[in-house]
Amino acid sequence: MASSVRARSELDEKIATVYYQSFVIALVVCLTPFKALAYAAPFIAGAWLLLKSHSASARRKAWLVLASAVGIVIAYWMFRHDYSIGAGFLAIVTYGAPLFLAVIPTKSLANDELLDRMVGLVSKVLVFEALLGILQAVVNASQSGGFDLSNGDAVQGTIHLSFVSDAAFSNPIYAANVAFFLLALIPHIFLKRRSVFWPVALGTIAFILASVVHMILFVGVGLVFALAWFRAPLPRRIRKVQLISALSLGLLLAMTALADNLRNIGYQASLFAGQDLPKAVMVYRALYEMPHEYPAMPFVGLGPGQFSSRASLISTGLYFGGLEDPKSIPLISGHFSPALSDYLLDLWVNASDVQAYGGSSSAKPFFSWMSVYTEFGAPVLLGVFVYAVLLLRKMKARAKSPTQKWMAVSVAAGIVFLLLLGFQENYWEVPQAILVGLMLLQVMYANVVYGRPSYSPPPPKASLQLVE
Repeated sequence: MASSVRARSELDEKIATVYYQSFVIALVVCLTPFKALAYAAPFIAGAWLLLKSHSASARRKAWLVLASAVGIVIAYWMFRHDYSIGAGFLAIVTYGAPLFLAVIPTKSLANDELLDRMVGLVSKVLVFEALLGILQAVVNASQSGGFDLSNGDAVQGTIHLSFVSDAAFSNPIYAANVAFFLLALIPHIFLKRRSVFWPVALGTIAFILASVVHMILFVGVGLVFALAWFRAPLPRRIRKVQLISALSLGLLLAMTALADNLRNIGYQASLFAGQDLPKAVMVYRALYEMPHEYPAMPFVGLGPGQFSSRASLISTGLYFGGLEDPKSIPLISGHFSPALSDYLLDLWVNASDVQAYGGSSSAKPFFSWMSVYTEFGAPVLLGVFVYAVLLLRKMKARAKSPTQKWMAVSVAAGIVFLLLLGFQENYWEVPQAILVGLMLLQVMYANVVYGRPSYSPPPPKASLQLVE
């Protein structure tokens, strides 16, 4: 019995060590300018983990996940005469990030040292990325006359090493990574496991100057929910007035630098409510018009890669580079499903009118909630939210110590942030934006649910603290 426990412990240590290596691989790939390579990041990181960890459990899960994904694509192809199997297999690639997480034996990641190493690396990377993003914002602001409106589009970090926006989603990808990095540092702000003053301060400034307003809003909603749900205790050395002052400074910076962009939230919401946005029209069509032609769609969907998902859009050959200047992609033949042609294409064209909608993702008729509903059915979309609730409830039951409660706050805020991103655009299919963040959330979740409640964090590694 003792030898079995020891062998299990050694395997868990091996998995944790290799998971960190996979995390480094994912971090490097996702922060490079090579977007095509980033789609392979979950598979590169996963292959490394499977090869180096020698985990039979992970390998079994990998084969099961891969077989299930391929089986689903083949099943739709067999039962739908107009199904594009190429787009279906492309969907397996674009959904690589959640597939990667499904393979990992999460319980083996309940390792304090693993989390500390990951957060230590993220702290250093965040300082560099934040400084670069702030520099991009300042240089662009000196030319445009301010930080508001489209100035933040140039804030792209290493994802696009330039002082000019690439108009190819680099800015939201950068902001999403910075948001996840900041959420991962929350426990260290309040528990002082390490000094995080500069990473948090610089990261917050860069996140605000990136001016991805929907992310600022979603992070705020996630944090408010998580703090209310877990009620993590404030250490005695941190006074509420200090915390409120720090939050107020961040809010003041956002309101000052992004006044016009923040005012645009209400305008966009009124357009959506009045169905004057292509996104709102698409919601109406999907709920009330498409079921007449595709009665099974609300229940089983049209199949992965067949309507509004990123895989489907890429398959048209018009996605990269935009409708006006599409970039040719190898092996992409330009497939338009009948549903996409009839119900989505005209709205896609309308939403691309920069003068009317300013290029805002709020106008786009494609987003993850829509894609999952139309391609997999309402039960699967509902299942995503039910699964998220189950994760939150499990953490609620297991988070006992202050350390666990603050980690649970980070994970819960990250989950809400990820779910809300699915309403904005097809973020769930962008590994470059979410893979690294999901890996951080997975390890923190493991430490909350499977870790030791009595764990006491190590002393600070530097004298400089967030709150003195």
